[in-house]
Amino acid sequence: MRAVNLNNPLLIAVWPGMGNVAMLGGGSLVDSLGATPGGVIPSEPYFKVDHIDIKNGLATPGRLPRNMFFIWEDPAKRHDLVIFVGEAQPQTGGRELCETILDRAEAMGVKRVFTFAALGSQVSPADEPTVYAAATTDALLDDLTKVGAEVLLEGQISGLNGALIGAAAQRGMEGACVLGEIPFYAVGVPNPRASLAVVRLFERLSGIDLDTSVLERAADAAEPRLLSMQKQITSGTDDDESESWSIGIEEDHEEEGAQPSIDVKTRRQIEDLFEHAESDRSLAVKLKRLLDEHGVFGEYEDRFLDLFRKTD
Repeated sequence: MRAVNLNNPLLIAVWPGMGNVAMLGGGSLVDSLGATPGGVIPSEPYFKVDHIDIKNGLATPGRLPRNMFFIWEDPAKRHDLVIFVGEAQPQTGGRELCETILDRAEAMGVKRVFTFAALGSQVSPADEPTVYAAATTDALLDDLTKVGAEVLLEGQISGLNGALIGAAAQRGMEGACVLGEIPFYAVGVPNPRASLAVVRLFERLSGIDLDTSVLERAADAAEPRLLSMQKQITSGTDDDESESWSIGIEEDHEEEGAQPSIDVKTRRQIEDLFEHAESDRSLAVKLKRLLDEHGVFGEYEDRFLDLFRKTD
């Protein structure tokens, strides 16, 4: 780890997740500020080789995800930054990785910790995304709301985005997760506009001037694709019509307590999609279409949106 004496440093940690919001935002900080490498956390024991790479028929062990620190020293002496970029979240040992990150951060004088993430909602790609925040102290939450963040009133922040903040709180460090709003149907598509909103809020919070021009161009370039996806959702069409869905048109006996608006077979299909969408949010698109087709989205709306309140 690079030995540095930092001035009032802040830690920002990012990992891949919905809309790639965190990685785009963290990468923007590194690139626009010219942050320099500040050390790595060894991949093992947090990651193990789980694949092989093939080239010309020869197999070699796959490369393990990297855990990298970048450091930027503020010429204006407001806040130096420690930016942690993890290429993946480990399947096990995540809490131990968080403790190691915080050990390094504390050694550099960090007292405030931030993670970037995404929050799925019904926002339109043409609208300015709302940025939400959850913090471990009233003081930090107040600072975030003063620069435009909306308070995340309920839900869960899963994975290391939440675990790192929880671990920081147990050490007496302040922590917050800052979440950019993205369309629920596009959680698997990079969303630089949400990243831009998160970075701009962090710019206001820290007082650090950031060059966001690259993110701005990327957001403009991504918008047509996202709008096209929105149109497919609202019109009930799909680019891939080869996959058919059994909607269950035959009459079945209603289960006790079931709503009479749809038959039992369709309701079971809805339940099955809800179950699988918990782990694969891309299925939310098909789930939304099915709910709309049968006119029951209102009945399931809160439950549907709960799929995205448990943020990555």
